[in-house]
Amino acid sequence: MQKHDTEPVSKYAGRGGGSSEIQPLQAESAGLVVDVQLGGLQHLDEKGAKNYLDSVAKSVKNLRDSNTPVIWVTMSDRNEIYPPEKGGNGNAQRSAKHLEETGFNATDPNNPPKHQALFDKFLKDHGPRRNEAVMCKQFFDLFTKPEDAKTDPAYAKHMEGQTGIPLDKQKKTGNGMTADKYLENVKDLKIMGGNAGVCVMETAIGAAQRGKKAEIMAGAVTDRDDPQQGGQKREGFFKQKIKNRLDKILNRPGSLKNDPTHKHFSSGRILAQNNAAAIGRNISFKTGTSSRFARTKPAVASAAVSGKNGASVRRPGHSFR
Repeated sequence: MQKHDTEPVSKYAGRGGGSSEIQPLQAESAGLVVDVQLGGLQHLDEKGAKNYLDSVAKSVKNLRDSNTPVIWVTMSDRNEIYPPEKGGNGNAQRSAKHLEETGFNATDPNNPPKHQALFDKFLKDHGPRRNEAVMCKQFFDLFTKPEDAKTDPAYAKHMEGQTGIPLDKQKKTGNGMTADKYLENVKDLKIMGGNAGVCVMETAIGAAQRGKKAEIMAGAVTDRDDPQQGGQKREGFFKQKIKNRLDKILNRPGSLKNDPTHKHFSSGRILAQNNAAAIGRNISFKTGTSSRFARTKPAVASAAVSGKNGASVRRPGHSFR
């Protein structure tokens, strides 16, 4: 299985020693910007990268304008939360040191990165602010942590496949604060970023399993199948692709037994804890350019997802370190 490649991230000296120094987010709604890192643009041409980043920027602006907290999520070698910085101008950009430590410029070390100038401008104009948390994650789903597989060898093996690191060697939550705890008050998550059919979707499932409403911003996601055009064609493509994969996970998990990315769902371990139809009802899609974050119809009204099931199933699309 292709590794969920990461670059070791330097220790964040200012984070403190325990979760008591980080308090749960006091908000009912929040936005998650997942894996918007330089390495996640390498499959796009310049126009496609600009379309994607412009879509993310628009969604982030809408969230900020509606006073909805924005949380940035990055691939990492550990699960760890960088809380909002204290003092100073909260609307100022996070420091270059913090952006580097949390992996925003992570890319494949064997290939010169594309779109550096475009990405730098995106970070300057729209990226993480001092009053916004950054959450590093080891696995596809933000809510997954190494401790989840203590009593399940099969699931442990799957988790090891995501990182290429034996479970007992993986770093535990760096400061004791988990995504579950930090987001315990949040009932509604708006999710965007990459990889659409892996990290975005599995984070939405993780949220839905915890009773949260997960709304996927279909126009502000990407993966290696990105058609690159802006507008409805791109939105419709990703909405249908994710719905097709959700259908397999929620209603036909046996069809995933040979899928190296999502086969752990076919064991029933994940869905046994929750009713599949209930999870489906908690996942919906946002399309269009309206600044209002009104909910659309659920992705799964019952145990079935509408639409054809022809979307390709690929291994994780992350190739950057």
